[in-house]
Amino acid sequence: MALATCGFARDWRNRHLAHLDLDLTVKESAKRLEFASRQKVNDALGALEAVLNGLAAHYLDTTSFFETHDGDAESLLYVIDDGLRSAQRKRERLLEGHYDEADFKSRSL
Repeated sequence: MALATCGFARDWRNRHLAHLDLDLTVKESAKRLEFASRQKVNDALGALEAVLNGLAAHYLDTTSFFETHDGDAESLLYVIDDGLRSAQRKRERLLEGHYDEADFKSRSL
């Protein structure tokens, strides 16, 4: 199921993104790229999640939750900016000799 569900993405990758298909670029008679939509992307990600969870269940006796991001690109940029600002403040604290135990605590992501 995952192979079929992700077919449109492979078509875009193979003929447009990675290799820029010559016929697609210069010939009007070329086979059009398969239709892509947000729903198709979400369906493909769901199919890949099912494959990964199937493998994890079989080999590791566990499954994973693949979190979706409900925001848009702009909100993701704010999250990245917050992280960069936090890292900068940490560097400044360390350069000033103000150490916080949390700065050195290992964590899993």
